[in-house]
Amino acid sequence: MYDLFMLPQCKGNTHWVLLVASVMSRTVTIYDSLGGNNKALFDLFCQFMCQQAQIVKDGLERWPCNKQRHGNSCGVFALMTAKCLVIKKHPTMLRQAHDSVYRD
Repeated sequence: MYDLFMLPQCKGNTHWVLLVASVMSRTVTIYDSLGGNNKALFDLFCQFMCQQAQIVKDGLERWPCNKQRHGNSCGVFALMTAKCLVIKKHPTMLRQAHDSVYRD
């Protein structure tokens, strides 16, 4: 059985965020490299996960996510965050300079 369910989501055709649900810890998290307001998306994702896996929503919590410095880095940040979570590294270790590795 897998623990993490990850879903990259494009908001308004302009910005990518990473939605993550942990089945074991029964949590839902949104990683946003711009730090925007994601309450509506969070609520929708929680509703979906509750229907799929009966995850209980305890409320919106902010998890640390390093901020992008360039306007076109959000997709790369979403992918880098997903990789960190899969290899069990904390996403706050990410820096803007790391995006060049994923762009080459």
